[in-house]
This record gives sequence, structure tokens and C-alpha cells, in this order.
Amino acid sequence: MPTGRFIALGGATMKSFFNFVIIVIAMMIVMSCSDNKSMDKFFSAIRQVETGGLKNNGIGAIGDKGKSYGPYQIQYNYWKDANMKYGTWERCLTDEAYSREVMIKYLRRYAKDALEQGDWQTLARIHNGGPKGHTRTSTKKYWTKVYKELQK
Repeated sequence: MPTGRFIALGGATMKSFFNFVIIVIAMMIVMSCSDNKSMDKFFSAIRQVETGGLKNNGIGAIGDKGKSYGPYQIQYNYWKDANMKYGTWERCLTDEAYSREVMIKYLRRYAKDALEQGDWQTLARIHNGGPKGHTRTSTKKYWTKVYKELQK
């Protein structure tokens, strides 16, 4: 006696289902490759604006009178809002990959749609100005700097 719903429907249905799954996986791989290049460019622009010109690409950079750490100048409350399940805020000072993870989790929390759509302006302004940073006029100048880096 068949135990699975798809098996009970017959071989043709199983084949169609698996073909669909393969197509979806292939599309996700292609999309993630192009998204990764765009995200790399976005991170590079943020890093350049935050710590540009420093050796080691901002690794070890401390700014805002000790309140911001690492290549993306992540503050404690930003790290806390990202709700990281491992690591410490201090790790942002020396680990660029971890800092990127913190940024992605933070941006997923406060700007999921913008992250999915590659809305760099919204993302940059929220990174700079907090959860409502994209609505603050004070973050427009920051966005202009990031935009210039993205055009390079």
C-alpha cells in the first residue's frame, strides 16, 4: 500500500514534480550568483564609505569614539538588533564575513523587501540611519557617497 501522497498519484506526477523542483533549484542558483555579485559591490561601496583608505580594508577600524567596529562600522545596538545567534559584537572588528552576516540579518529584519529587490539606496540609508533611516533626510548625503562608489 502506498504511503506517500505523490507515490499514490502515480509515476507521471512524481516525474513532473521532480522536474519542477530541478527547475526551481536551477533558477535559484542562477539568481544567487548574480545577486552575490551585486551584494559584493554593495558591501564594497559601504566599506569604502565607512572605512575607505584604511589598510586591511577596515579590519580593526574603530570609529565614532569607540562606538563603531570594523569595515562596516557596526555599532553594538545594530549588532544586537541583528539578533545574531553566535559571535560577539567585538567580532565585527576583525571578521569581515561575520560583519556582512550581521548586516544581512539586520537588513532582513528592517528592509526585507529592499534586500530582495536590491534597493541599494534604502539599504544604505537604513545601515547608516537605523530602521527608519531611509526616511531621514540626514542619510541622503551618506547615500550620495555610497552611490558614487557603486558607479565605479
